[in-house]
Amino acid sequence: MFKKTFLAIAFMVYTCGWALADQAKTTFSVTNKSGADICEIYLAPKDADNWGDDLIENLSECLHPGNSVELRLPKDWSQNTTWEMRLVFPENEEASFTADLQLKPGKKANLYKASAEFPGDNIAWSELPQLGNLREASEYFRQCAEKMQPSIPLVFTNGFLPDAGDLVRGTSVTAWSVNTLEQDGSNTRQIYDVTYYAGARVAFAYLHDDTSALSSEEMKLYREAVSILKKIMAQPTDLQKEYLIHDIVLNRARYEMVDFSGLKGNEIPRGKSALGVLLDHKAN
Repeated sequence: MFKKTFLAIAFMVYTCGWALADQAKTTFSVTNKSGADICEIYLAPKDADNWGDDLIENLSECLHPGNSVELRLPKDWSQNTTWEMRLVFPENEEASFTADLQLKPGKKANLYKASAEFPGDNIAWSELPQLGNLREASEYFRQCAEKMQPSIPLVFTNGFLPDAGDLVRGTSVTAWSVNTLEQDGSNTRQIYDVTYYAGARVAFAYLHDDTSALSSEEMKLYREAVSILKKIMAQPTDLQKEYLIHDIVLNRARYEMVDFSGLKGNEIPRGKSALGVLLDHKAN
């Protein structure tokens, strides 16, 4: 009796473990990058007769912008199949598109209003430096940040995997998210999606004489900064320039205490940036 019970338990453990492993192999992750709630997601091979079931019908609410969810691959999935995807937004707004989604287990996809992309698919990973320690990684990350790259792909080797805070320290990066694409125990591929201080973006635009990437608010900051810069450069000595910068900050911004509890993740308050000082006239 004991032997039969033991064998039954062992079989249950084995089959459950196999089922969990199988599920892990047949799911892929999607992140909502559309800027709107996604309430339904459908996936079907091109020219299929119907869309099938809503892949997120079990969610308690719509998939909010920036959020991710694991989706189970359709039973008849094939890595070489061209798929059609249909997204349904609030008030029955919808979009459908055809794309070579290159589906395979463990894949990660970003969903936009009328397209999907897989981070890392267009990156020449073999041409990137292999980063094996913090000094190398920090220097390479700094070089990429100085170019204002919105996404920074990194390859870490020999089991080295740094803390994100150690990489961004000392750069103009104000917020970031890390997307781990592949990890085999000793090597890791990651993409850092980063946001830069508005002041750093404005300075970069000024130095490169190109404002095309600036938002409307950053353009306001740009014009204000250029106006101030003309006054500063009119001063005859470096010491007078420094005095004027000091006076401008003190006279334009009012320091105040702010409750930071409502900030999300590594979000930086406006009062700690040039936007707060020069546009809002507030600092904290």
